[in-house]
Amino acid sequence: EMEIGIVCAMSSLPAGAARDKAPKWVTTSWPPETREIFRYQWEEVQLPFWAEIAALAQDCGIRKNALELHGSQRVYNAPTQLYLREKAGPAIGAKLDPSYPFWMGADPLAAAEALGDAMSMPNTSC
Repeated sequence: EMEIGIVCAMSSLPAGAARDKAPKWVTTSWPPETREIFRYQWEEVQLPFWAEIAALAQDCGIRKNALELHGSQRVYNAPTQLYLREKAGPAIGAKLDPSYPFWMGADPLAAAEALGDAMSMPNTSC
């Protein structure tokens, strides 16, 4: 009804297991226990949630959910954003604030190039 084309959000950061109460930001595959945390966060929490949000957004006329790629979120860089987009659909995009990859030690220009059309359009507000 408000004719909003892009909605900006953070991806969130799930707990490491169903019984946990605190989020867990895992950025490596070692020790081996972290692989189960990754699997749980992606397959049981993030992918079902964002697939549902993408479908709801599309039903409401929203073109893109632009996720901020911020540390301490499950979707925090180009590879994690592109993975989510591959699984949940093209309505899941990115809002690239160059300061976030910069303070995480990444190159914002390389992130922009890697994200390509996954990024929200220039000159659109979120």
